[in-house]
Amino acid sequence: MSALLLQLDLTKAVFLDESGCRVGMRRERGWGPAGARVIGSRPARHCKNISMLGAIALGRRPLLMTHKGGVGTEVFAHFVRKRLVRWLRPGDVVLMDNLRAHKRPEVIDAILRRARCPSTSRPTAQT
Repeated sequence: MSALLLQLDLTKAVFLDESGCRVGMRRERGWGPAGARVIGSRPARHCKNISMLGAIALGRRPLLMTHKGGVGTEVFAHFVRKRLVRWLRPGDVVLMDNLRAHKRPEVIDAILRRARCPSTSRPTAQT
């Protein structure tokens, strides 16, 4: 992958990733007077997850989508089909990590209709 990045026109690079957080996150430890119990609170016991999917490229406004819950194959495929494909430009090179949802045939096909996707290339023997 590093050899590919050295040859890549960075104006065509699109980085795709996802992240998430728990809405009810709280501190596990706190400061207080010596020997006294530190008391805190948090939202409800059952916290919701919020996920964010995004694509960034040089010179363009980032493409973002939020989702209540985790990112599975269906959510990622929806993001690619409904949002990413319209945002991509011909000749873009999409760079992704190895999340299982990234490797699904419907995701790869949707991206390849509009851009190039080096993470799907098979290794070739060097001569």
